[in-house]
Amino acid sequence: MLSVIMLHVTAGFVSIGYRHRLSEVLIFVNCASRFAVPLFVVLSAFYLSLNRGNLRPLAFYRRTLGRLALPYLIYTALYGLAAHGAGFGWKQMLLSLLTPSAGYHLWFIKLLLVFYLVHPFLNRWFSDRRRPELWTTQAFLVQLGYLVALEHFRNASGYLACGLDLINKIFPLPGFIGYIMAGYLLARYGERSDRILQKTWLLPAAVGIWLAATAAMWAYWTVPIRGGTLFGGIARPSLAHDTLAPLMSLAALAAMLAAFDRSMNAALRRLFHPFGLHSYGVYLTHVFFLGLAVSALGAGGWLGPEDWTFYLLQFCLAAFLSLQAARWLAKVPWGVGKYLA
Repeated sequence: MLSVIMLHVTAGFVSIGYRHRLSEVLIFVNCASRFAVPLFVVLSAFYLSLNRGNLRPLAFYRRTLGRLALPYLIYTALYGLAAHGAGFGWKQMLLSLLTPSAGYHLWFIKLLLVFYLVHPFLNRWFSDRRRPELWTTQAFLVQLGYLVALEHFRNASGYLACGLDLINKIFPLPGFIGYIMAGYLLARYGERSDRILQKTWLLPAAVGIWLAATAAMWAYWTVPIRGGTLFGGIARPSLAHDTLAPLMSLAALAAMLAAFDRSMNAALRRLFHPFGLHSYGVYLTHVFFLGLAVSALGAGGWLGPEDWTFYLLQFCLAAFLSLQAARWLAKVPWGVGKYLA
């Protein structure tokens, strides 16, 4: 969850381009944080597949969908009203729910809703496969092919580009099918995964792959941006992310599991545990607090985009305030408050 916040804090280079030497650092940190969302999908699939009761669709839907759909509905309304005011009517609300556009981060909640709808059937199908590792590899190839095709046709004009973009917003699952299968595979081969995590070579190898993928993505974006090209002007800007993110995400997962399993002390667990416990609430609210932090820090004119503390304070304020908001909402003694959190 902290990596997601860092991803959004450093995303300014997409719109402002190269303004100072700090831009290169921001791009590198942004690239290094790109494992966050894929890893969230992997872990979601992993934990859902551990409970065999989740294979019963109706019982699974009754237990889970309300906790996803109601916050999605409420926060779509809140972010839509914040952005458009009274002009955000019911038609805009329906469109924003169908194609998550009220807040730039709400697309992920829509992805989770779609994933939860298909999970009982997809996991049952995967459980019946005799060679799950082969199917997982094929899923990653399908994912990559889908994203590359989407990127290719997105630059085209006319109805085809608009239609593909609309389909991807309504049903984004193909772009993450490899991560979902990877989560299922980890759950299926849990004992084998534990044995691999004990290998002494795993941590340095995983960190090396993570950093190498980050450096390649950084170079792909930094070279043209340093030359004055905006992110949107790069030829196929998402190609580096779509190609390298799976490798980076799985390497980051292996590195963190290996490191935390060996050396994570009680103090660090107390620090990180609340962000895992309240990850959904932190995700939904952090964009609001990030906007407040940017406005507050820039209001006095004593901090600006050229100062590295500007980004550090954004991150700290957004993380702290969104966590406190999620904790407070969890204590509200009425049902809607629980759903909000």
